[in-house]
Amino acid sequence: MNKIITLFVVLTSVFALVACGNQDMGWGNYTYNYAYIEISDGLYVEVEIERWKDYEDGMIEIYTKDQNNLLTHSHNIIMSKERITYLNIQTP
Repeated sequence: MNKIITLFVVLTSVFALVACGNQDMGWGNYTYNYAYIEISDGLYVEVEIERWKDYEDGMIEIYTKDQNNLLTHSHNIIMSKERITYLNIQTP
């Protein structure tokens, strides 16, 4: 009986962690609406975030609201809840 309860708790925990698409898991605010990706020295492109995922090696995958997937290193990206107006942003 204890094995069944333990298995249920583990599966429920895994499901709860996987279901958080924009990384808001309750103990920290990781919800972002905008990503600014640096494409050259000081020039950024703004995208709206649908969801995102970070990897162990510093890579971040962004799923945009216009159905694009972008993969970049964390050194090349600024993620924000609010729109940033002071960057040199290139419009597509």
